[in-house]
Parts: sequence; structure tokens; C-alpha cells
Amino acid sequence: IEGDWYHIDLTWDDANKSEYPDFVRYDYFCVTDEIIYRVRKVYDQKYAYPKATAVKCNYYVHNGYTADSVDEAEQLLMNAIYDASKNKQPAAQIVCSSVSVFNKASEKLFNATSGTALTLLENVYDKAPNKYNRESLIYNKNNQTYTIKIFLQYLD
Repeated sequence: IEGDWYHIDLTWDDANKSEYPDFVRYDYFCVTDEIIYRVRKVYDQKYAYPKATAVKCNYYVHNGYTADSVDEAEQLLMNAIYDASKNKQPAAQIVCSSVSVFNKASEKLFNATSGTALTLLENVYDKAPNKYNRESLIYNKNNQTYTIKIFLQYLD
């Protein structure tokens, strides 16, 4: 894409269509060698293929949803919730830049006693173009790609 090489694993980008028919998962779309090697075995080949090191067309990088800190993860999730609500997209999605940020953000957001993810939903709700359920939370976190998703259940 635009002279750069990326990995795309389309089988994992097609999510459960019965539960969330409009959901597109971007975990494996335009990713680098480093990311794909965390989750896939790339077998030895008799030929060399180009290195996939570019990130500019990665969904999260391209849309500004890459968090370098826990505080940034919270802010980006609020941005992603707002952006998703504009078109009634089923999920707000971000990626963390490291396993450390991912683990700390996941703990802060989804801890059973002090999780802040519901607070994020509440903080965005009044400004959200399309209103969603803010009293319960459905989320997904992928510890191999460091992605965090909050699913939105729209009220109308």
C-alpha cells in the first residue's frame, strides 16, 4: 500500500456476524512483521519477501487510536466511543503501544471493583450523537495485539 508492505489476516478481521453484524475487527489489518509474529507462525520459505515495517496504513495509527500511556488509552477510548456513536458503529477500538501499557490500561479500565470503563461511557454520553446503553459493559481485549474494544448497544 503506497509503496509499503503490511500483513493482513482477513480471517480474523471478520467478527461474529450473528451477534454484531456490522462489526469489523482491525487487529490484523495492515500490521507489521513484529505484530503478526506474535500470533502467527510464518514458515520458512525458499524466497525472501519484503519486510513489513510500515505503520501509517494500520487502522489504529491512521485513525489516531494508538495509546502510549494509560491516561492516553482512556482519552482515546472516549474519542473512539464518540466517533463510533456518530455512525452507530458497534465498537470503539484502540491499540496500546506496548504490553505494559495494555496490561495497566486493562486493569484500570476493567477491574471488577474500580474499573473506569463505565465512567468513560458516562463521560461521552451527553455529547454522543447516538445514545447507547451506559449501564452495562461488553468489552474485549486481545493480549496478543494489545487491542481494547468496548461494544456499544444503541438505544434506538
